[in-house]
Amino acid sequence: LWMVIGIQHFSLNADLARDLTELSNLLIGDMVWLGPHLRAGFPASPVYFYLFVPGLLLTQSSAYSLIATQVMIAGSFLALFWYALKKNALISFVTVAFIALSGWFTTSVIHPWNGTLYVLFVLISLVLFWYTKHTFVSVFISVIVFGTAVAIHPAALLVLPLVLYEVLSEKTLNLWKKGVVLGVG
Repeated sequence: LWMVIGIQHFSLNADLARDLTELSNLLIGDMVWLGPHLRAGFPASPVYFYLFVPGLLLTQSSAYSLIATQVMIAGSFLALFWYALKKNALISFVTVAFIALSGWFTTSVIHPWNGTLYVLFVLISLVLFWYTKHTFVSVFISVIVFGTAVAIHPAALLVLPLVLYEVLSEKTLNLWKKGVVLGVG
């Protein structure tokens, strides 16, 4: 993508250099224990760097792995959203195409950094909450995905009221009650 679109369209800065350095550390077998800084805007968790490992393997340790990983996660979100809306094929196709081709979405996918990656995880979490039957597995996965978003960037906490609403909704509370009754009984 850098060669096709041009390097001037990418944010080549200290954040990208930091990410590439940490990915190089992963490649040589060094462990990344913490995010680079424990301040707002930077990941406080090494999860952010380990998410790029599949992209590293796919691109054979190329710097393009950052974009490859963002594209894979964005594709997962779009596929999940399409699957959630599959009741009406035309509406689901138009909605997913509108999101995929919108400027904010394409920009967030081709600019690899934690400030855009966490948005994809928030969107996946919300789709799992809103469009799945509230089963224990779907709620658990939604909370894990949301936790990953928070680990990547603290701004994900702005969506916490929506997540708490879904976790404490009547459907989910009934699920917890059934689980406790079945577990105790």
